[in-house]
Amino acid sequence: MFRFPDCEVALVGSANLTGGGLARNGETMIELVVPRGSQLAADFAKLWSWVQTTAVKVTAEEVERLARSEGSGRERESELPKSHKPYLKVPAKVAPKPLFVKVLGLSGASGWIKGQLLGAMGSITELPKHLYLQIFERETGGQKGKPGSAIQLPTATLGAYFGLSSGESRTMTFKFLDETITANVIHNSNSTHQVRLDPIFSVTRPAIIHFERTDKDVFKTRFIPPNMYEATLTSKCTQQTRKGSRRWGMYV
Repeated sequence: MFRFPDCEVALVGSANLTGGGLARNGETMIELVVPRGSQLAADFAKLWSWVQTTAVKVTAEEVERLARSEGSGRERESELPKSHKPYLKVPAKVAPKPLFVKVLGLSGASGWIKGQLLGAMGSITELPKHLYLQIFERETGGQKGKPGSAIQLPTATLGAYFGLSSGESRTMTFKFLDETITANVIHNSNSTHQVRLDPIFSVTRPAIIHFERTDKDVFKTRFIPPNMYEATLTSKCTQQTRKGSRRWGMYV
């Protein structure tokens, strides 16, 4: 429903924001325009009030559940099972940018706000292929003043890059040049996130680690050469949750 100074407009029909509703089904809508203050406008308001009392609040968890359901939440035609309805030849198209790119580009939003939005996405967004992450001189997990191997992961990367919802954990594989590491990555609800990768001991810190997705929960992993640290930090690690925190960047 839309209210204007001289009229009210109601759009009623079966169209909806699902893959079927946007591109695979035939949907019908009617537009009703009535004067402000009319009986029909009052009926609209009454009906809308009833709809609001019966509606269920949409949460990130519910959207994620639907996205993971078979045949639901699929944006690309190639992801649909063969038995699914074919796409209709309609103008509706997949958004040119994945959701995580749109969030990163929000003007006026702080790094913390973007981080919270991205961290809550889980599998809602198309997952980026690349993640560049700054590693400080001393990571946690070390002993007797020595640096450890527990790399801290920003909340945003747990959701939007690794596809984990809050409280979820999955086993992931990190393929370095000379070593393959399997580790359990956890999106803790208390906002502490880390993964132990021992090859970090072989590099000079501060450093930048580059993850490249090659399959579901499988990543080709390497450290950026020291002589490219500053240039990569500037060109690839463009995001920061707050001043003084590690910098990072995600890319398609």
